[in-house]
Amino acid sequence: MHQETPTKHLAADVVSVSPTKDTGRWKLQDISVGWIGRNVTLLMLVQEAYHVDGAHLLNLPAWARSDHYDMDAKVAAADVAVFSQMSYDQHRVLLQDVLADRFKLSVHIESQERPVYALVVARGGAKLGKPRPDQWCAQPAQQGRTLFVQARAGLMSVECIRMSGLADVLSRGNDRPVIDKTGISGFYNVDLRWMPEADAAKAQAVSSSTEESGPSLFTALQEQLGLRLDPQKGPIPFLVIDRVEPPSAN
Repeated sequence: MHQETPTKHLAADVVSVSPTKDTGRWKLQDISVGWIGRNVTLLMLVQEAYHVDGAHLLNLPAWARSDHYDMDAKVAAADVAVFSQMSYDQHRVLLQDVLADRFKLSVHIESQERPVYALVVARGGAKLGKPRPDQWCAQPAQQGRTLFVQARAGLMSVECIRMSGLADVLSRGNDRPVIDKTGISGFYNVDLRWMPEADAAKAQAVSSSTEESGPSLFTALQEQLGLRLDPQKGPIPFLVIDRVEPPSAN
């Protein structure tokens, strides 16, 4: 979960939210003039607006997961040039405003002590190579550049990522969140290959050789990056829904 205080704040000039009976593909997209959503649930909208996964949402009603909507939220023509220069996090603020207006959504963030993995430096030191130049990677367009993650295939390749960003990526599909405690600053290129547990189990069924199954994520992190996932308990932020209603009519 990530929130940024925007230096600019634009409101949507045109907003449309309506129920849909579409049972096909869904789409939620940040475009040059605002946001569009097709066949989306409120859960999807909240996840995107607040950069939070469903496991860290509390008090969300059942209809917010089952009812589907089409949504358009666009800024005024005079604001398009400014909106297009704003960051992705600033665009999310506009989406938050739409949810507050049309769904009467109000939230607060609450920390709870839960099991986590701490991302720490392994014995022998990190194997991350030289940090990338800050003046290059600090540009919003370069952060997370060419991010390629295939969790099921056990492959990660990313440029210009901080250790906090790496922790976020490692949290995806894991049994507990990952928190950066490496103490390493700066941006790095990261390439990591491992074999997910499900694929390893299949490989073991075919062959008794552990070498053929490939390294686990824990082993790969230590051998390839000099980092380790340490089971701990830590404060985890949850987005708590204080109020929400089905959307008002257009």
